[in-house]
Amino acid sequence: MTRTANIFYNLVTREDTTTELLCNLLQFSDFRRPLLTRLLNEQCASEINFDDIDTQVVLPDYGRPDIIIDSDSIYALVEVKVDSVRGLTANQPNSYFSHVFRQEQKKQRWVVFLVPRHWKHREYLDRALGLLLLAHPRGVNVKVVDWETVLETIEEYDLQRSNPFLGQFHDLLSARFRAKPIAFTRDEVSMLFSRETGSGLLKLQDVVDQIYKRARMSCLSWNWRGVLPLR
Repeated sequence: MTRTANIFYNLVTREDTTTELLCNLLQFSDFRRPLLTRLLNEQCASEINFDDIDTQVVLPDYGRPDIIIDSDSIYALVEVKVDSVRGLTANQPNSYFSHVFRQEQKKQRWVVFLVPRHWKHREYLDRALGLLLLAHPRGVNVKVVDWETVLETIEEYDLQRSNPFLGQFHDLLSARFRAKPIAFTRDEVSMLFSRETGSGLLKLQDVVDQIYKRARMSCLSWNWRGVLPLR
């Protein structure tokens, strides 16, 4: 049996474990500062220390965001999604926004979502955040960032080569969030566009169509006899 050499294999498989790994890796300043620049902005990134970052803190009446950043002047909630079809909870984003809005003593307040690039619920989230910003035009910054940005941050600074932990993290994210390119050889391309291949595919489609028609007629026949309900 072949087993991957990635040290995070079978350990980081869910949203919570991915969040914990990401947070742990923020201890490296050469990763923390450029990533926080993309999640928040450059000024915030320069003022946030690793000790300012925590995970899975329960906020009474407001839910449990994945990451909380709480420094002298900055307060941010970061919600992490790793499943492309998993939706939002009742606290996301309205309760998170309300909680951050109340942190009036902070100069910078943020609500951030880190999601897959083709996340199914992105359009809904954008609308919800837009309505919140219309209701509260000043005070809270919002941003939606995709996991591809995390990969690009690692690659821009070549961290996958200089830091073995970030290298393993990069490989994990690549396998999870990047589609593998499919390369065809010259012979395969020639075969795909040959007349013989096209003729064969047309014949195969004809066979499939005939099977479908016969199956359909069979279902209609049994339904007429009162045996099979027709939908």
